[in-house]
Amino acid sequence: MRYVVELQATVTRFDAVASSPYNLTLVRRVIKKRSASARRVTLRPNGRLLGRRRKLRVRIEVTATDAAGNVRVVRRTLNARR
Repeated sequence: MRYVVELQATVTRFDAVASSPYNLTLVRRVIKKRSASARRVTLRPNGRLLGRRRKLRVRIEVTATDAAGNVRVVRRTLNARR
């Protein structure tokens, strides 16, 4: 199994007419897992990407790929504070 874990946020700019949601990947981790046990992943984004915001809405996206090439994507959205 191979897992790709991403922490995504939305960037809005003054000159952007329509910004797509969660268009910035803050952190990305790749895990190659051989055992069936649970795994904990720490996602710590760079402070420059967050700016001065104290609260933000982020999305965690986990992509799992098995040996046969089957892909499953799971997304969860949460409110985060610094």
